[in-house]
Amino acid sequence: MTRVPGSPDAVPMKRRSWNRVAVALGLVLAATVLPVGGNPAQAEVPGWQLIGPNDLGGQIAFTAAMPSRMYAVPEGVPRVYRTDDHGLTWLPGTRLGGPNVIVNRIAADPGNAKVVYAAATDLGTNTGLVYRSEDGAQTFQPVLNSTAPVNDVVVSPSGRQVLAAGNAGVYAGYDGGRRWNQLPDAPAGVSRIALSDGALLVTAESGLYRIEDAFTRPRISNPVPVHVAAAMTRVSARGPVAVASTLIGGGGLLSTDGGRHWHVLRGPWDDADALTYAGVTATGDIEVQTIAPSQDATGAKDFWISGDQGRTWRDRPGLISKVDVVTDIGNFPDRPQEQVISGPAGIYTTRDVLGFQRIGFPGGNVQSLAMAGPALVAGTMTGTYTSTAAVLPRPPLGYQEWGQKRDADAPPTIGNTIQAFANLPGGALLRVRNAFCGQDCFAVERSRDAGATWEPLTMLPGHATSIAVDPANPKRVYAGSSVRAGVYVSDDSGSTFTFYDHPEFLGVSSLATDGKHTLWIGDGGGLYRSTDGGITTSRILDGDEVSSVAVDPADPRHVVAAGHGFIKVSRDGGKTFAEAARLPMATYGSVVFGARGAIFAATRDYYEPGQGVFRSTDGGLHWASMSASLPDQDVRSLAASGDGRWLFAGTRGGVYRVPLS
Repeated sequence: MTRVPGSPDAVPMKRRSWNRVAVALGLVLAATVLPVGGNPAQAEVPGWQLIGPNDLGGQIAFTAAMPSRMYAVPEGVPRVYRTDDHGLTWLPGTRLGGPNVIVNRIAADPGNAKVVYAAATDLGTNTGLVYRSEDGAQTFQPVLNSTAPVNDVVVSPSGRQVLAAGNAGVYAGYDGGRRWNQLPDAPAGVSRIALSDGALLVTAESGLYRIEDAFTRPRISNPVPVHVAAAMTRVSARGPVAVASTLIGGGGLLSTDGGRHWHVLRGPWDDADALTYAGVTATGDIEVQTIAPSQDATGAKDFWISGDQGRTWRDRPGLISKVDVVTDIGNFPDRPQEQVISGPAGIYTTRDVLGFQRIGFPGGNVQSLAMAGPALVAGTMTGTYTSTAAVLPRPPLGYQEWGQKRDADAPPTIGNTIQAFANLPGGALLRVRNAFCGQDCFAVERSRDAGATWEPLTMLPGHATSIAVDPANPKRVYAGSSVRAGVYVSDDSGSTFTFYDHPEFLGVSSLATDGKHTLWIGDGGGLYRSTDGGITTSRILDGDEVSSVAVDPADPRHVVAAGHGFIKVSRDGGKTFAEAARLPMATYGSVVFGARGAIFAATRDYYEPGQGVFRSTDGGLHWASMSASLPDQDVRSLAASGDGRWLFAGTRGGVYRVPLS
């Protein structure tokens, strides 16, 4: 099979219901159709800088050719990240493929630090690809196209050969992946592969296999005759030691002779416990993470280490609170005593599997941003992160790590998505956290220390993406629900709420107050206004999905509403609205007022690919793009510093900042 000279076409994602939680699969950095009048103007601004926060883990890869370098890719995201200084700083993630492409695994060339491979799947066509980069993950080109998803890729010790595998079978690549052959007798339905003592170990739907001489004269063994072998979906090896396990649940297998013979992996855990991870470290230790069975899949977890090929085990339960669920392990080649462990909320280093330091990476989906005094606060899928370095002209080393102290507990994996913030008088902050309680529900919580710690106020049914405080009456707090469509109202600073159900609502996405006891409600069916605390509402804009509404803090009559394909501006308190000009067709999901009359709007990839950030200096009637140098143009949230010096953009790959003066 020859390499493919192209890549899949871009297909924009669709979202038609505001009563569903949209999960965007990617963005396309390509031009979209613009309205009559031509391209939007480009504002003259310096470059954007990725500033954090480290809040995501994933698959990791190292290269002996540059021992301080590590590549990483989040689970199910088409971006590859790179650090050249052991995780102290990270470059922005590089997008590869079309909007439906996700990366399953990566592998780095041990002899050429600039070469890295990515095994990927195009969800739109259910086909697979292998991408190759020759410039340190700055750009990628497809070198293999498969009729089915490609799930894994490994590089030979020499770097000249590559092996890839997936649903269609196993492929051998030569000359650095420039030529490919499919192994004729290899199994299909392959989930993982690993090199062990010169042989290729393969976990497939039909069992566990060993392939000798995969690049020359492949000899494929019969499936391993163990009753659990057919359930194996992962394999890890170092020299002759190899372990295979299921994705989640079930047991594992162990081999100490390069996969020639296998036996059931046993340890101090109960037979009913599930193996959530099993791997072999650079020093040959076997590491196993287990979870006890429970109805809600949150049973007690534990972590076990064996240095004598499974004969004895050491217990390391402290890893669970520091890392949570292990997704991958590895080592910087120049730091053999230090292990790198990846989890849902970051990548960590440890020397004894007792103490941990998070080192990356900033790749999370930043749903919300807020300023809390001198600090920038970000809400992601894994919790809240706070940084004071983000507003400094020259942030100190390690600025992408926002407040995770050594040995601090990792945030929970489930039920920790932060959708919105609101400021309270005196520097306090409110947030809405979509929780895990067996149904749609969210928590309202308060912080008095700029987001460092949070106290629970109440738990409410529904799914909230917005919260607002009335500046004329700070005890009045509003929360908008998108699943249980309506508005929650509190008159005691968020401790208790009353729900107002409006049948005409499709799903509330944005709230704003004006200091005159007026509540503005952005909904899937239009823009609404309430002057009696949400009890009754009147529709101001009909038919448009209003995803963001903002009120000028200096003029309550100045209202900006945005949504799919439009930004509309009112100067008379909503009596009339004017359509903004010089805007591309995009979904505008966040609008904020800055200093000196500036207004900023962010675009995201619901109907069309996100196109970054736009700025208006005439009250919102005309807009100019600020995104020429923004690497990730799927922008989910915005915040402007109070002094007017910085604009922050929360994207699907971290927070970027740009100076405004």
